[in-house]
Amino acid sequence: MWCWSGNRTVTCRINGSVVVDSMCDPSTKPDTDRSCDVGSCNWFTDEYGACTVTCGTGTQTRTVECRNNNGMVQDSNCNDPKPATTANCNEESCPDWTIDDTFGECDVTCGAGVETRTVTCRINGSVVVDSMCDPSTKPDTDRSCDVGSCNWFTDEYGACTVTCGTGTQTRTCDVTCGAGVETERNLSHKWLCCGLIAWCDPSTKPDTDRSCDVGSCNWFTDEYGACTVTCGTGTQTRTVECRNNNGMVQDSNCNDPNQQQLPIVMRKLSCH
Repeated sequence: MWCWSGNRTVTCRINGSVVVDSMCDPSTKPDTDRSCDVGSCNWFTDEYGACTVTCGTGTQTRTVECRNNNGMVQDSNCNDPKPATTANCNEESCPDWTIDDTFGECDVTCGAGVETRTVTCRINGSVVVDSMCDPSTKPDTDRSCDVGSCNWFTDEYGACTVTCGTGTQTRTCDVTCGAGVETERNLSHKWLCCGLIAWCDPSTKPDTDRSCDVGSCNWFTDEYGACTVTCGTGTQTRTVECRNNNGMVQDSNCNDPNQQQLPIVMRKLSCH
C-alpha cells in the first residue's frame, strides 16, 4: 500500500489568536498538504531462534512484521500472506538407554553375590557416549543374587553287593547349591559346587557306603502234596527254594558244598 499525501494545519491569527480564514489574504495562504511516499508495506522476517529442545521435535520462532520505510505498521497493510513465525526443529531421535542383554550368572558359587548386564546409550540404534543420556533414567546394570549355600546331597543306598551273608551298599554323595533346592539359577552353578568339594565341609560329608547283611542262603521246603494216584505207586511233590532274608535267590547260592544238600523235591509213594 502506498501513501501519497501528507497534511499540516495552517490558521489565520491576529496577535497569536486564531481568527477566521477570511480575515487573511487567501493568495498568500501556505499549502496545507503535499505529496509523500513512505514506501510499500512488506513483510519483514528475522532469523529463526534456538530450538526449544536439544533433541526430539521442538520449535523455533522468529519475528514477522509488516513494515514500510518508516517502520512497523498494522499487519493488515501487507497484502501478501503472512510468513510463518514458528517451525519444527531437531526432529531426530533423542539418545536413550538400551538394555543389551539379560542379567548374567551370579558371580559367586555359594551365598550372596552380584549379577550384571550391559546398558548402553544409543541414538537410532547406534551407541554413543553415556553422557548423552540422562543418568537419572539409566536402568540398573547389576543386582544382588543369592544362590544359597552348598550342601551335601545323597540319594538312596543301592542293593547289597552280595546275595548271601554280609556285603556293602553304596550311594551317591554329591554337592548341591541352595540348601538342596535345585532352582534354575543354582543349577547353573552346580558344576562348580560339584567340582569344588571344598565348598562343603568335608567333616560333614555323609557316608557313601554301609555294611549290609541279607542273611545266609538256605533251602526252604514246604509240605509234600497229594499222591498222584489213589492206588499203586505214585509220586508226591513239594516246593524247594533257595532263600535269604529278603526272599528267593538263585539255587546256585545254596549249592555250596559246605551247606546242606538239595532237599528232595519229588518222592515215590506206594499205596494198597
